[in-house]
Amino acid sequence: MQKAVSQMRDTGRELLASARRDGLPKIDVRVVGQVKQGRLTIEDVEGKPGDQPIVWSRIAGRNSMNVLPIIKDGDKELYILTWKPQLSVQSWTFELIGGYTMAGETQAQTAVREVREEAGFDVGRLWIIDTMIGDFPGRIGWVNTEFAAEDLTYRGRTSTEVEERPIRIAALDAREMFEILQRDLVISAMSRATMWKYLVNRYFKNASAFRKLGGSGPKRHGTSFGTPVDIHLPAAVEGSA
Repeated sequence: MQKAVSQMRDTGRELLASARRDGLPKIDVRVVGQVKQGRLTIEDVEGKPGDQPIVWSRIAGRNSMNVLPIIKDGDKELYILTWKPQLSVQSWTFELIGGYTMAGETQAQTAVREVREEAGFDVGRLWIIDTMIGDFPGRIGWVNTEFAAEDLTYRGRTSTEVEERPIRIAALDAREMFEILQRDLVISAMSRATMWKYLVNRYFKNASAFRKLGGSGPKRHGTSFGTPVDIHLPAAVEGSA
């Protein structure tokens, strides 16, 4: 695990240095198909983040989550982020690991699965940073839960996951996290909000500032910061893609 995390640190430094110099790389994007299934809208979107075009399905209408994996080294912490193409803004960006719940999953189970799929870590402990609820176009009664994940064990991403997902994994320290937020190198509003909430609560202990980070978008759902959750995966869900 130490070797893998060291490589992620090198990746984080490389990506941050490049973004400082050149900003966020742009992507050419076009919608190649759209299907409505009840409250869901599924768009097939083609982008070219590298040498070959790749088609993603962009889904609106399902509950979602994002998660901040944390590796502790004494009193210091490293944060695991992804560097991925964000089609909605047509650029690469730093992002939290995130995704939509699948049939039969809780949001906690989604968080464990996504950390395993995207970053190659098994999660030993999961707790809630915040829960947001709101109504948006295509997302009525949508709920997004923000998690922190700890006690990580590195298993490695499979070759299939690496080929199908043009994602790089970066480990950043607190100073670098504040920098990417201040430089607007995190595009997703939800990722930004989660990161600010965690960092302010962790490093400033300023309850007033922490409460203000909820903003005027989705309403706070009243879940206490630090609430632990059960990450046990039922057999029917374990190993789902």
